[in-house]
Amino acid sequence: YRKELKEATKKDEELKQAISRAIKREIELLAEKNKSKTPNATVFKKSPEDLQLEENFVANKGKLPWPVDQGEIVTRFGQQAHPFLKGVQINKNGITFSTTQNNKVRAVFDGVVSKIIIIPGQGKLVMVRHGDYITVYTNLRETFVRDGDVVKTKEEIGIIITDKGKTETEIQLWKGTEIIDPSLWLYKAK
Repeated sequence: YRKELKEATKKDEELKQAISRAIKREIELLAEKNKSKTPNATVFKKSPEDLQLEENFVANKGKLPWPVDQGEIVTRFGQQAHPFLKGVQINKNGITFSTTQNNKVRAVFDGVVSKIIIIPGQGKLVMVRHGDYITVYTNLRETFVRDGDVVKTKEEIGIIITDKGKTETEIQLWKGTEIIDPSLWLYKAK
């Protein structure tokens, strides 16, 4: 179990770094595009449409639908006890949902697909931007969207990988370059 934990921790860190790099790069590109003079920006310079989208996103805090149409939460955000190893703590950057084989992940709110990243050994992840907020959907074997696509709430964006009999996806929530607890935003997820 300790070897598996070490590998899982390494994968989680690789995932976090890949997402962080993608978000920072997107902020830089948008700053260049908008001729922002803000060095080391940590949030997006928003258009009026982005401001409205973000306001709507924030107004729906605690009411967003789950990213799967059926399933259960198997891992929560933040530091917690390992399920099998006594005295060992793990740190999760999002919420993991377990669901049925071949199930699809769906957008939790209207937004724009900002990036699709392939993580070796972990499948694909989709990042959807809602103003300064980005939802991240991981562990996908196939995606139905491309960079720049506009997605609607509950729109299917990909098929979740099944590995070793488990079909699980993690959703993360970022505000600029800061990771926040998605359970506060999803309906009855706390």
